[in-house]
Amino acid sequence: MSSQTSTKREPASNIRPVCRSCGLQPNPKYNKIPLIFFVGKYVKTKFTALDGGNNEYMWSEITGVDGNNLVGKLNNDPVICTHLKDGDTVAVTRDQIIEATDV
Repeated sequence: MSSQTSTKREPASNIRPVCRSCGLQPNPKYNKIPLIFFVGKYVKTKFTALDGGNNEYMWSEITGVDGNNLVGKLNNDPVICTHLKDGDTVAVTRDQIIEATDV
């Protein structure tokens, strides 16, 4: 997590390339939860590098709902997905959520 909104940061030992077919999977339990539930929470989702190769799992702070999308601010310093930066506005869908937390 970024120092912009939290002093808690992802340990450097957790940062590594993950192939497209490997890694964490979305948790289907989040598909049944109303979108408004996620506003004010942090969600972990998968982002894919522009080259289509590796994935990076990052946290976003959800700030609102736009149709069927959750909108928020990226709360990580990307290493692989260099087209993104900490604080960027991102949109994710409920079925992409791997984990959700209050902090």
